[in-house]
Amino acid sequence: MARYDDLNTGTLGYLTFMSVILLIITVLLLQALCYNWIDWQEDVKQTKQSYNTADDFLKSQKDSLNEFKKVQVTVPVEIPAADAGTAPKVEMQTQERIHIPIGEAEAILLKKLKSKAAPAPST
Repeated sequence: MARYDDLNTGTLGYLTFMSVILLIITVLLLQALCYNWIDWQEDVKQTKQSYNTADDFLKSQKDSLNEFKKVQVTVPVEIPAADAGTAPKVEMQTQERIHIPIGEAEAILLKKLKSKAAPAPST
């Protein structure tokens, strides 16, 4: 009768060891998942910030061009043909273009080149 009251220590030791290993693996996987989630959130923030920066830059470019005169120009536009053997069609379409006087265009270009010019290497 005493045999039925004794605990099977070998099986208990094995199950305890396997439970600890399983717990360690679970904790490590959870930690990796959290770090991956944090990195993903930082990437999302940087992407949104770069889009906002690009949008702001495009808006500033458009605002700087608002002071120039806009003209309507008729230009030929090539429309691809439906069949491969036929020639593409050319239609005239009206597009809006910005007219910048040559003197002002030179000033803008020189200003841009000076701002991007790298210093000469010293010898």
